[in-house]
Amino acid sequence: MKPKMGSVVLDINSNQLDAVFLRETGVIDDSFTIIHERQMAPFRIINFEVVNGKTIARWNSVPGQTYQIERANNFESAPWVPVSSTITASSETTSWTNAVPIATSSFYRLVWLQN
Repeated sequence: MKPKMGSVVLDINSNQLDAVFLRETGVIDDSFTIIHERQMAPFRIINFEVVNGKTIARWNSVPGQTYQIERANNFESAPWVPVSSTITASSETTSWTNAVPIATSSFYRLVWLQN
């Protein structure tokens, strides 16, 4: 059997790879597509601490997604007030740092503002 001459042409766009086997005559002999499904890391806080008068939060994030830090004085019934602007993640880990407010006690939470 004589080998078939030609080229493999790859076209990669974002998470999709398209491949075609292009014969020397210009005819497409075979093709396939692979779509990479990205597994999202679980949404979780990595650490939340107060160091040298600063509140520091770090969490797993999804690039392009937005988040916000909120604070309350009472965990059970107080309204949650945003203490950060909207934070758009640029990588799989995001952090936020801010001065500690003057309060006897504070509770913080991280909110994922699903796009």
